[in-house]
Amino acid sequence: MAQTRKINRRKISNGQINRIVDILLHPYARRNAALWIVDGFVHTAVEKDPERSLTKFAKYNLPEIVYQVVSGANGRERSRAKKH
Repeated sequence: MAQTRKINRRKISNGQINRIVDILLHPYARRNAALWIVDGFVHTAVEKDPERSLTKFAKYNLPEIVYQVVSGANGRERSRAKKH
């Protein structure tokens, strides 16, 4: 009888997926305000908690959109300290 090999499958957390989304979208969103909205939808799909996602969108993404629209900063990156 052949021995079956146990496969170790790590589960990826929502936080890890969100981090990947941030890495992929944020550099482009800083140049195009519309991508902050796409970012919000993707995070909502990952988290599956629309109320919490809306709160986070208002806290993190909305200020970036307002900044870019008011200052005409589309196409230019905003200089700021890195968040952790």
